[in-house]
Amino acid sequence: MATKAKLRTADNGHLPGLKMPVKLVRLRFDEDGYPGFECDRRTNLPIGVNRQLSEAAAGEDEQRYRELLLQVFPWWNFADTEGEPIPHTAEGFDLVTDDLLMAMMRRGAAALQGAVMPSPLGPESSTEPGANGREP
Repeated sequence: MATKAKLRTADNGHLPGLKMPVKLVRLRFDEDGYPGFECDRRTNLPIGVNRQLSEAAAGEDEQRYRELLLQVFPWWNFADTEGEPIPHTAEGFDLVTDDLLMAMMRRGAAALQGAVMPSPLGPESSTEPGANGREP
């Protein structure tokens, strides 16, 4: 027997007060030869930003690509060789060294993979079939 769904505030089922969280992971670069250098990596980018990143990387709009990378890496504490802060701007990317940028990409990819992969089962988990007879 079907029951009538309760009416919600919006036709699309949106619940009032519901808001997409911004998920961030702090990346550290001590092991890459940059002691104390850190940046944040957003691990839940909107699909549209990912698409725009791919399009900008494939094209020749490097300025747009750097602007989009600022959304991927929304904060850093980097400094130049004189100890001056590297601004968190598209132009600031020109002051980031190539090996540091590669470390950002590598560590960011690892953080993203860790964010979407399920955690391993703990030692208290059983390998026996569940009560319904299916595999766990």
